[in-house]
This record gives sequence, structure tokens and C-alpha cells, in this order.
Amino acid sequence: MGVDAGVTTHELKCWPVFFEAIASGAKTFDVRKGVDRVYRVGDRLHLREFDPATSAYSGRSLTLGITYVMQGGPWLPSDTWVLALERPPGAAGR
Repeated sequence: MGVDAGVTTHELKCWPVFFEAIASGAKTFDVRKGVDRVYRVGDRLHLREFDPATSAYSGRSLTLGITYVMQGGPWLPSDTWVLALERPPGAAGR
């Protein structure tokens, strides 16, 4: 996890089925569980495609901005985060 002038970049694993949906633009959100970090609007997610069947990274990655955060409340457990995501202009995955 890196910090740049108040913006945190969260380095995270992402399973292939979800990575592909985000990379194609079909999935514009991510759901994360955990109390080990805090997500904020303006932060970035650096998603690295990880296959749990082989316990290996594919080498593909995406960096996306967080545009909306929903955490806890009456609809979610307190350790669950829903993050709205957008690709920075001109960004491409690899």
C-alpha cells in the first residue's frame, strides 16, 4: 500500500473472473471484506490478477480510482466495503 500526497494506492489481488469483468468495463465496482485498511474517495486500487487455483499472478494489472465508498451500515456488515471504480483517462491494463 503506497501513499502519495494523501492518496493511498491499495495493492490487491483480483481473481481472473472479476479482473476480466473490470478490465472489460462490465464491472465498475468492487466488494472488499476486511478491517485491515480504510478506503477513501480519491484513493486508487492497483489490482493484480491472481489465480487462486495455481496460487500465481498472471502479470496483468489495472489501476483504478475510487469514486464512491459504501461501508457498513444497515445493508452491509461493518467489515464489508463496496467501491465504485473508474479508470483514469487514457489508462490501460496490461
